[in-house]
Amino acid sequence: MGCFGRVIEFIRTNEEETAQALGILVIRVLVAFDRALQKLFAAHGGLSLVMALHEYKESLVKEEAAYLLATFTTGNSQ
Repeated sequence: MGCFGRVIEFIRTNEEETAQALGILVIRVLVAFDRALQKLFAAHGGLSLVMALHEYKESLVKEEAAYLLATFTTGNSQ
């Protein structure tokens, strides 16, 4: 419990692109097929972070953010 807050904080505080992408990937795996976990992630402010990363970052982080956002809209993993 509390893993979303920790992963979100890891993504926010780490400037390294690979580490941010890895954090987003971990979240995507956790929420891929579980609506309850998606709601919990959103409640921690995770969606606003991912949307900001998708808008302002480039390459790998942007791609992983797009995959995570697609997971939320389609309800399954990419």
